[in-house]
Amino acid sequence: MVTAGLRNARIYGQQISRSVSSKSYSHQDYCCNLVRKADFYNYLCCLALPQPQRRFAFAFRAFNVEIALIRDRAPTPQTTNLRFQYWEDFVQTLIDSRGVTSGMLHRSPIEAELDWAVNRFDDCLSRHWLLRLLHARRNRPGDVAFRDCSELEEYAESTNAPIHYGLAEAFGLKSLEVDHALSHLAKAQGIITHLRSIVPLVRQYRALLLPTDLLVQHDLPAEIALRLCLDSSDASVDPQAVERLRDICQVLATLARNHAARAVVLRSRPKTDLKTRQKSLLPLLLLPSVPVCRLLRALAACNFDPRHPRWLQPREGLMPLRVAWHAMRGTSATPPKMREILYLMIGQCGNQIGAKFWEVIADEHGIGPDGFYRGDSDLQIERIHVYFMEAAGGRMVPRTVLADLEPGTLDTVRSGPYGCLFRPDNFAFGNAGAGNNWAKGHYTEGAEMIESIMEIVHRECEACDCLQGFQVVHSMGGGTGAGMGTLLISKIREHYPDRIMCTFSCYPSPKVSDVVVEPYNTILSQNQLIELAEQTFVIDNEALYDICSRTLRLKDPTYRDLNHLVSITMSGITTSLRFPGQLNADLRKLGNNLIPFPRVHFFVTGFAPLLSRCSMSYRSDSVHELTSQVFHRHNIMSACNPLMGRYLTVAAMFRGRLSIKEVTREMQAVKSRNSPCFVEWIPNNVKTAVCDVPPRGLKMSVTFIGNTTAIQEIFYRLGEKFLVMLKRKAFLHWYTAEGMDECDFTAAIANVSDVVVEPYNATLSSHFLTEYSDMSFVIDNEALYDICYRVLKVDKPTYGDLNHLVSAAMAGVTTCLRFPGQLNADLRKLCTNLIPFPLLHFFIPAFAPLTSRFVHTYYNHTIHDLTTQIFDSKNLMTACDPRHGKYITVASVFRGRLSIKELEEEMQQVQSRNSAFFVDWIPNNVKTAVCDVPPRGLKMAISEVVVEPYNSVLGQSHLIDLSDESFTLDNEALFDICFRTLKIQHPTLGDLNHLVSATMSGITTCLRFPGQLNADLRKLGTNLIPFPRLHFFVPGFAPLTSRYGQAYHTYNVHDLTSQMFEARNLMSACDPRHGKYLTVAGMFRGRLSVKEVEEVITDVQNKNSAYFVEWIPNNIKTAICDVPPKGMSMSATFVGNTTAVQETFKRVCDQFAVMLKKRAFIHWYITEGMDEAEFDEAFTNVNDLIGEYQQYESD
Repeated sequence: MVTAGLRNARIYGQQISRSVSSKSYSHQDYCCNLVRKADFYNYLCCLALPQPQRRFAFAFRAFNVEIALIRDRAPTPQTTNLRFQYWEDFVQTLIDSRGVTSGMLHRSPIEAELDWAVNRFDDCLSRHWLLRLLHARRNRPGDVAFRDCSELEEYAESTNAPIHYGLAEAFGLKSLEVDHALSHLAKAQGIITHLRSIVPLVRQYRALLLPTDLLVQHDLPAEIALRLCLDSSDASVDPQAVERLRDICQVLATLARNHAARAVVLRSRPKTDLKTRQKSLLPLLLLPSVPVCRLLRALAACNFDPRHPRWLQPREGLMPLRVAWHAMRGTSATPPKMREILYLMIGQCGNQIGAKFWEVIADEHGIGPDGFYRGDSDLQIERIHVYFMEAAGGRMVPRTVLADLEPGTLDTVRSGPYGCLFRPDNFAFGNAGAGNNWAKGHYTEGAEMIESIMEIVHRECEACDCLQGFQVVHSMGGGTGAGMGTLLISKIREHYPDRIMCTFSCYPSPKVSDVVVEPYNTILSQNQLIELAEQTFVIDNEALYDICSRTLRLKDPTYRDLNHLVSITMSGITTSLRFPGQLNADLRKLGNNLIPFPRVHFFVTGFAPLLSRCSMSYRSDSVHELTSQVFHRHNIMSACNPLMGRYLTVAAMFRGRLSIKEVTREMQAVKSRNSPCFVEWIPNNVKTAVCDVPPRGLKMSVTFIGNTTAIQEIFYRLGEKFLVMLKRKAFLHWYTAEGMDECDFTAAIANVSDVVVEPYNATLSSHFLTEYSDMSFVIDNEALYDICYRVLKVDKPTYGDLNHLVSAAMAGVTTCLRFPGQLNADLRKLCTNLIPFPLLHFFIPAFAPLTSRFVHTYYNHTIHDLTTQIFDSKNLMTACDPRHGKYITVASVFRGRLSIKELEEEMQQVQSRNSAFFVDWIPNNVKTAVCDVPPRGLKMAISEVVVEPYNSVLGQSHLIDLSDESFTLDNEALFDICFRTLKIQHPTLGDLNHLVSATMSGITTCLRFPGQLNADLRKLGTNLIPFPRLHFFVPGFAPLTSRYGQAYHTYNVHDLTSQMFEARNLMSACDPRHGKYLTVAGMFRGRLSVKEVEEVITDVQNKNSAYFVEWIPNNIKTAICDVPPKGMSMSATFVGNTTAVQETFKRVCDQFAVMLKKRAFIHWYITEGMDEAEFDEAFTNVNDLIGEYQQYESD
């Protein structure tokens, strides 16, 4: 065996030697051309190296290309192993010979060049790099996916780093810092190569090598990813799957970018262990960073889509020029920066808070007051370019603009400990000041200065690779921060409309402020922020003072204490933007997770553990303590009580070495304990993120962001003060003197009030609602108070109790819009089923069981109790008595695990007992729907299609002429089968769908498997349809089974045929004994005797000859398929063309005629372009079909 292996290795060596003619060009030229064809970008980097290192690099890279292509060239795995063994023997010979191989006979140019390289640099080269490279290629199968990103990084390093290490030794560079930088560069190169090979490998070898952990994390099945890579135009793939594939590629690109950035940073660090000449060679070693960074930018331009044509092109035309330019200048490329954020500090408050914020995040990122990085963690610099720009010499400069209308505050910032951190050109200040006048800042003094500020903004934006948005920190009560701040925001929105605008807005406090006109300034600014900002973090001085006084026990809190609280909160909020995390990696994602409606973008914030500048004793050492403290209303940094409203969305950013499982469990427990404080129509409204980097001086922390309706308390308080002053027109002359008008004030307070509460005049609103509304649910405060007093026994009901009742009713009304159900899947269907005439669209809502917000003891546990309570006049949420009128339509939505049979019986009894209170010209005007999802905290609680007769007859009329074959399925018959045959007490739509799917599978058996009858659709119609219009079939199936039970199996042909011919087992609500069969087809599946099937079918026809027309002699056809259904040994599917199907059509036509007589609900159809004549035509067409069935039955 050993001899045979050596012989095969020699044969392979001879093949290599014959493949190259030494006469045509030298060994060096061969290696150079091989690298140029297979590894073009590294070929360019090798050309920039001096001799003899260039020849050395080509030898190593040609060897890398050769062993990388072995698996593609070898026809069998055995040949692959032999070729790897050949090269391993050669490399081992080089290692053992120690420079004596220069005279040996080489079978290939690569061998000759490697031999030359090893002997040329024998005194400084570690030869085991070649062996390490070979083992990395050999031990990794080419078609096996990586388990996780760590395995991908390890493979990337092992297949690229040995070449870099060998080249560094050839240059005489032996330094741990250099090796560290080259290791990161190798990982970046390998990951980029992997990204470029994803689609080609899938299309050539059907091999998907994406890390498995990323596929699982992003919920992208490997089969879907394969389909996406194979055909980028496949319209059947879910668009969300495309986004998930892009997200995975973005994660890998970010990983490559981080390694490239780390390599560049390590290269710029001072190296005391290298000589001056050696240091000058470092840029040549890092030249591969140029194509890496350029390819990262190209992938970002393709929206991280690996299927994009630009990404799949083999070469970039300008790459040789870029590499030559960097080689000439002696520089390495800078990796693409993360999506940058420009931070603007406006006014005294904004600059003071902003300066503290920069101190905190500079410290967290390891940046000193001089701007140089002194950190010790890769995480500190991974996203450092989001907020910092790298200047000459590796100095980090904040991306910020500092603006004020007076120089005092900016002078303080400039002379502070971190004053040298800021770029001097980014300070913009005036000399006049705004004098606490919003109009001065917005219209006069600020307007004169705004252009100079915008020049700074434009310059900073142009320095960004991909600007994602702006963050503005300012006060709402002053003149500069409020007035000029909102003016600057409007100008930025005008020039950058597609970028995110985020503000940290400091609201005034009456406890400490000396500005009398704060209400004016705040409301005028609020009016602007509603429309101009996408995200507003509300910071309330009053709440900050309360925290300092109550929680931190500070007797005399100063602005420095307040700024400290704000800065650590802002640092926590921006954690997911500055460090790797699971949630909200940019401003747009942050808004998508927190803002359900565009104008509702005002957030409250919190932080835990709370600590002052001088005290470090308020720490929490567990996740439970952190969450308990951050959700406490006394720790919210806005002067509002979250218990007086409800949370729409919540985000919690945890920092430190924490267990994700523990964090998730604790957040779920907090939500469960406070479920009344969360809206239920956003199911997953509590989001968490975990960052491994803790704040400076703490082991762990959490920052809280809440979008709560309780924030209206702040707006109410300021609005009341605004109106009191505006009523007297106090201080208005200061504003009108700057060009404002009194209308500006009234418009501002009206806009702010719209966000807080909509104050309508009842009569005027009713007039407009009648004309312009399609649906109106009438909710009466008087009725709500009566329910609280009489039913719920609440002594002192608050708006919270009333809001709880209304929200419960609204949640029930919208159940069918939010969860799968049988009725009203959208608003238009809801209107169509409940509104018979356009103006009659005012509805009375009710809910059962009635409960207070905090007490859940009023539960009803039976359907009878629920229906009784919702029809009770004292439980209606409108102050009217339905007994003084008549119900036109009624819809009831039941929620919970309920029996549909019991539900239908109870609703019929209610309608029978109260028939005098229902109009009789709508036959089926009490409809019900069942949703399996109960309300939060309840076991059950309470709306089918009223216009079904219209839709059915109109659809039937078209099917008569347009369809060739129609299988009639009836929900009523399906429910009867579940109740009577399968004995299912609580059948669900799943049970019904199971019956239908089993029948459809049986019907299509002869189309999908070889059989004797009806091999295609045309033959099926030819055998079953005697006349063109009589093509409506009644299906059946045997043996009948539920989804979860297999106990109803029959195991002989006689039982199968007996069951499928029984009237109660047919899936259409008609009795075939009331008509005659024209034709019948029976599809049997399983290992059955053809003779036995024919005998049983003949026997059935003889026994029931009265139910078959005699003018079709051979009207029962059979087919047998040997493939049984899954989980059964045999089955039979029945297809009958019977005249009894007219019963179904006649029943629907009778209901159609009753409603058409009153012209009820017709307006919904006319508005879509229909005409009343179409209803009459459809009705006549269906009646003619019924007449034809009757005619052929009598014949």
